[in-house]
Amino acid sequence: MKFRKGDVVINKKCPWHVVALTEEDTYVKKRKGFPRYSSERDDPYRSAPSYSESIHTFLEKIDKSHHYSRYEVYEIQVAFSLVDSGKHDEFEARKEQTEPHPLTKPSWRFVQEKIEYHRWEAVISIVRQRMIVVSVDHPMMRYATEVVPKLKEPELLVLTRQLPGYKKRTSALAVMKYLQDHLQQQMYAVIDPNVCIGNYQHSCAPNCVFELSATNPENTLELSLVALYDVSDESEITICQIEEHDSVELRENALQRRTGHSCGCLRCRYEACNWISHPPQTNLREAQQLGHFYFSAVNLELAKKMYEMTLEQVPNDPDLWHALGAVYLAERKFVQAQRIWKKAAENYPKECGNHKEIRLQLDKIASYEYFSRSEVPATETSHSWHAVVNQAFVTKEVISRETCQQVIRWAESGEWTTQRHYAVPTHDVPVHTVPKLLDWSKRLFKTSIQPILVSQFGLSPHFYIHDAFCVKYEGGSFSNHLPIHVDESTHSFVLALNDDYEGGGTYFYDEDTTVHLKTGDLLSFKGDSVYHGGEVLTQGTRYIIAAFLYHDDGNNESAKSDENSCRKRQAGDLQSEFQKTKEQKTSFCFGFKG
Repeated sequence: MKFRKGDVVINKKCPWHVVALTEEDTYVKKRKGFPRYSSERDDPYRSAPSYSESIHTFLEKIDKSHHYSRYEVYEIQVAFSLVDSGKHDEFEARKEQTEPHPLTKPSWRFVQEKIEYHRWEAVISIVRQRMIVVSVDHPMMRYATEVVPKLKEPELLVLTRQLPGYKKRTSALAVMKYLQDHLQQQMYAVIDPNVCIGNYQHSCAPNCVFELSATNPENTLELSLVALYDVSDESEITICQIEEHDSVELRENALQRRTGHSCGCLRCRYEACNWISHPPQTNLREAQQLGHFYFSAVNLELAKKMYEMTLEQVPNDPDLWHALGAVYLAERKFVQAQRIWKKAAENYPKECGNHKEIRLQLDKIASYEYFSRSEVPATETSHSWHAVVNQAFVTKEVISRETCQQVIRWAESGEWTTQRHYAVPTHDVPVHTVPKLLDWSKRLFKTSIQPILVSQFGLSPHFYIHDAFCVKYEGGSFSNHLPIHVDESTHSFVLALNDDYEGGGTYFYDEDTTVHLKTGDLLSFKGDSVYHGGEVLTQGTRYIIAAFLYHDDGNNESAKSDENSCRKRQAGDLQSEFQKTKEQKTSFCFGFKG
């Protein structure tokens, strides 16, 4: 294997020239007055050049025009910056057969006193050959995620008064969500004498992506090329040299105008023809990566067909079986996903039975007995419950205080991990890894919780536990809260194991309501459509049992909530796709990242 997913293929410190493509926003201008804002956390990236007002007006005008692609606007902006900084003379442009930039003549009039026309053409040629567009987190994102949860109520009030259009809410989690929703990723262009995009093969579904980052404490800029997928020895490194379009024709035109070449990538070859009936020739690694691309773009049908087609040629590939099951799970076809993983291990025990992710699913299939349900599930409950917000309910005293203490002792005997959450490393123990905890939880689910869910949501009793774990929040630590998110499940529940702490509770964003449970109480809700978070714990330790469920009675009624899950993944932002997999997400997920 040439490179593994996440490997840094190239790393370069201090890029030669970095141009901010995004204007400073209101938040950057006001941040000095934000409570506990540290000047040491200033934006480490280079500021935008000081263009004249006429250049700003020109750039804004062409940016709003439908005659030019976004990258063509960026190229002119970067060319202006090179001339403005005096760096345009430091190397010669390479001779490339590309179409003339359509904005060369109209843009030259703004710099004709500084540079001759033929040299201006050369500068634009340099930019077209070397411009790498990257996106980075907004410079205040770290403030939003690390500092805001620690702010006291008076400080939150000072902060929210400076946020335009902020709807007054009671929780620091709501302020975090507001900032995260409004702090858009910042676009930058990087020009480096030693990096030419022509040295890399283009693909509209690339296997590598460029990233710009700042290393601490010096805040030194680094340009890295990172593998999005495993890259085999026989595979070429590919990058995307144009902006993303759904249209094959638009992508082809953009590539022709920038590089003078046509696109022959697998994605374009498939989408340019009736690829389902007449699939083009390809290697299996390319086909697998294209399936991953469609999965990350939430085009589940195309991802499924790509995986199935590839499995016909390599039926013992465990990564493909795992990915195919993940697609069915994303479609809310829980039982079918489990059958796929089970079939893979039974038919190919050597390859698939020892695959890490498939092995985890097999362990849960055995632990939660998905295919061993002989008795008729209970549907009636003696517990009373009440709605707290839309699609969320509280049931009092589902288990006793003594039982809660025993559950905590069982959990403490297990192995705590911080790997499950992307946004905050809370400490948790998977229920299925602690035998006594597992046996108890299965009995409780069958006899008490499942009938409660049937009563609350008016569904059949076909609920399946996909994941359950004991979570520990600790006051004063970074793991003292959970940001607002939606779950990758159809239903979720929280069972409170103690209440001797300060703060905490489950916050429901849409209703601006925090629900505090007493020991033994159960909170259940629609996990994939109700925005919620774990309130900041100020003192003590909070223990809960949290579980993700799928309702699947074979009629696929739960698949109607696919629209909710699809809004969590945005297609097309290839520049930041790997960054999103490494850092926080807006949904709690199970590691299926395609």
